[in-house]
Amino acid sequence: MNWPHHKKIKKVIVKVTLGVLALATITACASADERDDFQEVRDSARTRLGADVAWSTNSDEDRAIAERVELLLAQPLDGNRALQVALLNNPALQESYAQIGVARAELAQAGLLENPVLSVGVGFPVNRSGAAQLDLSLVQNLVGVLLRPTRERMAADELEVARLRVAGEVQRFARDFRVAYIHWQARKQIVELRRLQSDASRAALSFAERLHAAGNISDLDLAIEADAHATMHAALRQAEAETAGDRETLSRLMGFAESKLNWSASDELPPIAADSAIDAGALENRALGQRFDLAAARRDLANIKSAIATSEKYPFYSFEAGLSAGRESDGLTLLGPEISIDLPFFDRRQAQIEKLKAVRRQLEQRVRVLTLETRSEVRAATLSFNAARERANLYRTQVIPERERTVALLQERYNAMLSGVFELLRAKQNETEAYSDYVEAVRDYWIADAELEYQLGGRIVAEPGENGVDAAGQTRSSAKDQEK
Repeated sequence: MNWPHHKKIKKVIVKVTLGVLALATITACASADERDDFQEVRDSARTRLGADVAWSTNSDEDRAIAERVELLLAQPLDGNRALQVALLNNPALQESYAQIGVARAELAQAGLLENPVLSVGVGFPVNRSGAAQLDLSLVQNLVGVLLRPTRERMAADELEVARLRVAGEVQRFARDFRVAYIHWQARKQIVELRRLQSDASRAALSFAERLHAAGNISDLDLAIEADAHATMHAALRQAEAETAGDRETLSRLMGFAESKLNWSASDELPPIAADSAIDAGALENRALGQRFDLAAARRDLANIKSAIATSEKYPFYSFEAGLSAGRESDGLTLLGPEISIDLPFFDRRQAQIEKLKAVRRQLEQRVRVLTLETRSEVRAATLSFNAARERANLYRTQVIPERERTVALLQERYNAMLSGVFELLRAKQNETEAYSDYVEAVRDYWIADAELEYQLGGRIVAEPGENGVDAAGQTRSSAKDQEK
């Protein structure tokens, strides 16, 4: 190495190599971003559900969450407060939040470089005496340095996907809880109506027994009344059992242990909202812009396209640079740069790229499928909502008033001794059955409301700060507004 300027060139190479290694060490020691990754989930819950969520992390905040749950339970729950308790206290939701922690750790890992590799070799003379030869090398894979920004960007996208999926799980849980709570409220009301029917049938049977004993009605008439009472009594017991099962479901969803199973809540469903029929076409585009599952699929697709571009740009896996030092047997010490690169003769990542392209095509179709499903699900949910609303209004404005009018007319005839007591009792039972059907219609309305909001990805009428626009200018008072 006596060619001109070899010493100057060697110094430059050594400085560049040392600079690369120093950069690798500095970037490898960089700390992860400590911002609150859960905040987006909190914000979406407040905007779209009107409720708070909290991530239990064994900190002082957990005590504040427990105190808030206790405060909510100190008074009878309504639908909104019960949902708030469930969102704060459900352990399955806490389990899903861990996805964000995993994604955050993956992002931190993506910002780290591979550790430099230190190699030490010692050679001992075999055929003759002499000094041992020592070889040292310290190398760093520069591909990791080049790809670090890309890895961090892709990991940040994966973190955002995790947030979207968790936010979607929160919204799905809220839908399921609302449906369970609505079922429980409706069945409690139906139990009371079944109890009225059972009491009425018991009174009718008692009266029939007295008439039968006096010889005024036949065995068949008595058997008919006995059968009616047995049927009503069985319906009451079934409704009571279903109500108890629904309450147990709610206790589980609210994360209650045995000590908190004595919670109380309002018994009646809220009245249906004073809204008009909703046009599905006005909601479809909003759903496409705010559904969490569709947003996550789109982000996955963008991420896989980035991975394909990176793999095509860097066909090699390893490009290492570092320092090599050695001492020859004659005492001469050597120091210089060391570079190694895998030559992409056989494996140019073509198989990996083809796999990524297949995944890209799969995700493209997934986005198409979700887009079609979103439009269809919003249309179907809107049809169910409008039908449930119309049915409930028919019972409220026509069926129940007609049943009440029939009972009033039969009461007048009975008072005038123009009709019998059994005819009047049958009319009262039909009236009570209409009340029961109306409760079920209101139940179906609020279930359809919960389903439509879930399929839409937000409230039917967009709140300030929520993505999307109002449903073609429709005005709709929410359940929360009616309960205030």
